[in-house]
Amino acid sequence: MSRRAAAAALALTVFVLLTGAAPAARAAERAEPVAPGVHLSTASVPAGDGTQYFTTLRVDLTAGAEVDYVDPGSVAARALLREMASGPDAVAAVNGDFFDSGASYAPLGAAVRDGTVLKSPSGDDRAVAVVDSAGRGRVATAAFTGAVGLPGGDLAVDRLNSHEVPADGTGVFTADWGDHPRERAAPSGPVTEVAVAGGRVAGVTSGAGAGAVAPGTRVLLGRGAAADRLASLRRGAPVALDYRLAAGGGRPRLAIGGRHVLLRDGAFTGATDNARHPRTAIGFSADGSRMVVVTADGRVPGATGATLGDMAERMLLAGAHDALELDGGGSATLLTRDPATGELVRHNRTGEDERAIPNGLVVRAASGG
Repeated sequence: MSRRAAAAALALTVFVLLTGAAPAARAAERAEPVAPGVHLSTASVPAGDGTQYFTTLRVDLTAGAEVDYVDPGSVAARALLREMASGPDAVAAVNGDFFDSGASYAPLGAAVRDGTVLKSPSGDDRAVAVVDSAGRGRVATAAFTGAVGLPGGDLAVDRLNSHEVPADGTGVFTADWGDHPRERAAPSGPVTEVAVAGGRVAGVTSGAGAGAVAPGTRVLLGRGAAADRLASLRRGAPVALDYRLAAGGGRPRLAIGGRHVLLRDGAFTGATDNARHPRTAIGFSADGSRMVVVTADGRVPGATGATLGDMAERMLLAGAHDALELDGGGSATLLTRDPATGELVRHNRTGEDERAIPNGLVVRAASGG
């Protein structure tokens, strides 16, 4: 037995002892190639009153395949994953983050595309799957910082393109947000918006606005004490604005949010529950060179769904060193390209048609792949 296999077996034994969970069988997997360095496999595991069905996508990030963040064109929007992941080089795609359902539909966690920060984490939703500029992936914690330089002193930036601006805090909205209203509901205190263009105040208004932010313009939204600071500004006043997001020791090329960290450094974190649902999880090998995505079928006859503990176990068996829960339920979606038609085909089942979601990841093949 290899050192890695022995470590996985030991971790699985500890997990069973700590949680009392019965280990899922090492079911024989049926595998098929999708593109160079990209493989899909399926497995069925007996689970008491039914069967668990898992689909696993493995991507060798050193074999030419590239992973990109996709969305409908703005943060506060949603679309079908197959629409966001279109293109002749798209060979696979998976759903992304939990989101502000029934309101803005913005993802709850951080989002970075091609090195550009699209959104800060909302509240405690700081776990992210990231890929750096060298093409290595990991599960990390997002840290967002920023400041507004004003004539009377700096003002901290708490959120970017997020409804969750804290009391007495400041948020920044860019053209990436879209045209959704910038407040979820009527505020309980004063709110001031300041439009900034070319490093200077272009306008000051009372209350939160709606409508798209013009390219090159950024809107500062202050609540409470921050609203009072912003209200004192005059058109033409200089404003310096800076913000950044770090994760995994640097600035990621790509980041997508999730909820529970399932594996950390090759060990179970203890994240578990007693509910079996359709699920999606993402993980990476210890050196970050391989990405693993696992989905579990559920809410269909005979498919029991999976708990968080089940997903952690499957991720470990699939070779993940770190793993993160992505959105599940009806949002769980895993697509790969059908070689005959060139279309993206869904492989997992959730009991409903493909759901519109705010973001996801697309795997693009190497040139000629």
